[in-house]
Amino acid sequence: MATDRKRVRMGQVVSIRFSMTVDGGEQHRVDDELAVYLHGHGNVVPGLERALEGHAKGDVIDVVIPPEDGYGPRKKGGLRRIPRSSLAKDLETTVGTQVVMHSADGDVRSLWITGVEGEDVLMDESHPLAGLTLRYRVEVVAVREAHVDELLHGHAHPPPS
Repeated sequence: MATDRKRVRMGQVVSIRFSMTVDGGEQHRVDDELAVYLHGHGNVVPGLERALEGHAKGDVIDVVIPPEDGYGPRKKGGLRRIPRSSLAKDLETTVGTQVVMHSADGDVRSLWITGVEGEDVLMDESHPLAGLTLRYRVEVVAVREAHVDELLHGHAHPPPS
């Protein structure tokens, strides 16, 4: 762990490169571009955020995150069959697409498309990575103080162009 560099902590904007595999070793994601997030604001899974705490630019860590510290357990009874006609006409119905829906009682729910059968779109309330153990290799590329507006909004903002 770094000793004389700015460390990852609450309210820092952190830039990382990472690869992630899931149970069984399936490669799920490799980023060539930077992922930038505001530390301590729930912008990455809890287990990864805790693992990065105290690290600094140049550190490379390997971390195993159980489901309860990642995307949670799979939700029982979370599968839905929704008529395509009840969804926005321009909605991309690609498997894995996240859709935010409002229930009749005003609750906001995230669902993920798992398939399309005829005129129906199949959706699941569980994140596609729910119930899986995640294995990350992460390089901390940069750490900086967050701007006031980033702290107010709860996420990192892209640099001005």
